[in-house]
Amino acid sequence: MNQANPLRADAHAVIIGINKYQDEKIPDLTFARADGEGIYQILTDPELGRIAPNNVILLLDEEATAKNIRSAIGDEISRRAGEQDLVYIYYAGHGSPIMNPKSRARDGMEKYLVPTDAQLDKLRGTGIPMDDIQKFFGWIESKQVMFFIDSCYSGEAGGRTFKNPQYQGRNLLSAEFLDDLAGEGRLVVTACDVNEISFETFEIEHGLFTHYLIEGLKGIADKDGDGLVTVHELYEYVYENVRKHARKLGGSMKPVLKGSIQGKIYLTQYETAAKKQAKPLHTKAQSLYDAGKRGEAYELWQRVLELVPDHTGATQGLTSIENWLREEQRKKEEGLKRKQRALLEFWRAGKLPEEEYDFALSFVEKSEAELNGSERDIRKILESLIAGKMSPENYLKSVKLLREPPIPKEKETPPVSKPVQKKPSQLLQKRRRPSRSQRRRSQLLHRLSRNPSALLKL
Repeated sequence: MNQANPLRADAHAVIIGINKYQDEKIPDLTFARADGEGIYQILTDPELGRIAPNNVILLLDEEATAKNIRSAIGDEISRRAGEQDLVYIYYAGHGSPIMNPKSRARDGMEKYLVPTDAQLDKLRGTGIPMDDIQKFFGWIESKQVMFFIDSCYSGEAGGRTFKNPQYQGRNLLSAEFLDDLAGEGRLVVTACDVNEISFETFEIEHGLFTHYLIEGLKGIADKDGDGLVTVHELYEYVYENVRKHARKLGGSMKPVLKGSIQGKIYLTQYETAAKKQAKPLHTKAQSLYDAGKRGEAYELWQRVLELVPDHTGATQGLTSIENWLREEQRKKEEGLKRKQRALLEFWRAGKLPEEEYDFALSFVEKSEAELNGSERDIRKILESLIAGKMSPENYLKSVKLLREPPIPKEKETPPVSKPVQKKPSQLLQKRRRPSRSQRRRSQLLHRLSRNPSALLKL
C-alpha cells in the first residue's frame, strides 16, 4: 500500500528536437535539442509526467529523419495508443511554408516540418507536410491527442524558420489551418500566432515557448493547487509568460491553442505542500499497520485523507482495516451464536438450571472490557464448559464458589487477663531490710510518740 506514483501505462509520446541540419542552406538552431530533452525528462519523471520510458519515442538531431518521424507518428503511436490513452507529440525545430495557390489549405500555403535530412530546394519531397501530420492524427484511435509545436512559419529570420525563396510574404499559420489540424479529441498548441517568430535565447538556453512549457509542467501552472497540471492551466500559464517575455525581447509571441478534449486532462502530477505533509504520516501509519496496531494506523490514515482526499495508499489502508474489522465482527458473531447454541443444548438436556442458563447467556454476550476480576474467572470456566473441557456439574460448583464465596468466621477475641493482686507480705518481702541505726531510730520515735514527757529527760 505504498503511495509511490505508478507509471502511466496509458500515456504515449513522440518527442522531436532538432538543432543540426544536413543541408548547409538550412541554418542550425541552438536549443531545439535541449528543448526536446527537457520535455522528455519532464514526461518520464516518475514524480511528474510518469510516462513509462518505453512508451516514449525520442528523436534528436540525426535521429529525427523524415522516415523516423513518419514512422513514429504514423505507425508506432497509432498502433500503441488505445481510444482512452493519452498521446503527446512535441516538435522543436524549423518549420517552413511554400506558396501554392492549388494547395488544399484555405490560405494557399503548404506548411512543412523540417526534419534533419530535409533539403531546402526539395522541401516538398524531403520535408513533412502538415497535411500528412493531420492524416496521421486520423489514424490514432486516442481521443486525447495533444500536439505542441515550438516552431513558426513566418518566413522571417531570427526564429525557428528560415528564408525560403518560394515564400511570398503572406500570413501562413492561419486560424483556419489550425482549426483543420485540431478538432474534437485533438489539441494543438503553437509557440506563436500567425506571422510571429518563435524565439530561442541564450538567457534561458531554451526556446521561449518550451522554457515556460517545462516550468509550467513542473507545477507552477497548477492554478487550483490540486497537484495536477491540466492542459488548459498549462496553456494559460505559458501564454501569459511567453507574451510578457517576448515583449521584453522586442518581439511578439502569443501562443495559440486550438481544438478540444472532453473531460479534465492532466499532463503532470506533482507533490503539493499537503502531499509533502501527508507523506511521513502515511509512512508511520503503514509501519503501525504492519505492527498490528490497526487503531493507531486508522487514525493516521484519516489525517492523511484530510490533507490529500485522493491519497491512494491511505484509502487502501483504511479499506483494509475496515475489511478486517468486518471479518472480526463476523467471526465474533459466529462465535457468539455457537456458544449460545451450546448453552441451549445443556439447558434442553437438563444439565443447566434455567436460572444458570440465563446467567450464562448474559455472560457470553459481555465484552472483555465489561468484566471485572472475578467475572473474568467465571468467563474462563464458562469457556471450558462450552469447549467440553469441564462437566456441567463442576461448572455449577465452580460458578457457585465464585459467585457466593464462603463467609469467613469471625476471629475469637482472647480474654484480657487481670493483673494479680499481690499480698502485703509479698510486697514487704521485696522491700530492702532497714539498717540497725534505722531500726533504733524508728523504735525511739515510737516510744516518744507514746510518752512525749520522756523527751525532757534526754
